[in-house]
Amino acid sequence: MEKHVIHNPDGPDIEFEGSVIIRERSADLGMLRIYKTRAGSYVAEQRRNALRGREMINRAAAFRTLGELAAWMGNSRDAKAIMERIGHPVRRQIE
Repeated sequence: MEKHVIHNPDGPDIEFEGSVIIRERSADLGMLRIYKTRAGSYVAEQRRNALRGREMINRAAAFRTLGELAAWMGNSRDAKAIMERIGHPVRRQIE
């Protein structure tokens, strides 16, 4: 586990000890890093340039649960694939 300080453009920077569990770059999400903290919380940072009509994204946040992280990530195909890799598929099961 390493000590990290994540720049948060919308509030205080986020400081924690933890490990990177996802490091991803895609046209949909831009640059995304997800960390798991020593205490079991999650931190995410996302940066995406404004290209091809998409708005720029520059954000970071901390989450207590994977459900909170999934809600923050949204419902794009790439976001769902990442949540699946983490072990928290974004699906609704019906009968």
